[in-house]
Amino acid sequence: MGGKSPVPILVGLWPLSSYKQALRLHNEVPGIVIPEALLKQLESAGASARDHGFALARRLLDWARGARNLGIAGAYLIPPFKRYDEILDLFT
Repeated sequence: MGGKSPVPILVGLWPLSSYKQALRLHNEVPGIVIPEALLKQLESAGASARDHGFALARRLLDWARGARNLGIAGAYLIPPFKRYDEILDLFT
């Protein structure tokens, strides 16, 4: 099965701010799966984990913008720790 989804899809993006946050989301929030490779990258990034997580979110947002032909209708952005102003960092 492939091609365009018959149902419009919204991609949810939650920029990851730290390894600890990613691990908590992976282990404690049903339906959220953070791939092991990404967990290791965030752990290795240390203090720059937020930069890594936001760079990934930017790439995913760019992908969602270009995936209209697959049925992706758009994206909704989840601000880390309800810091709504941080979402603006995805557009810089």
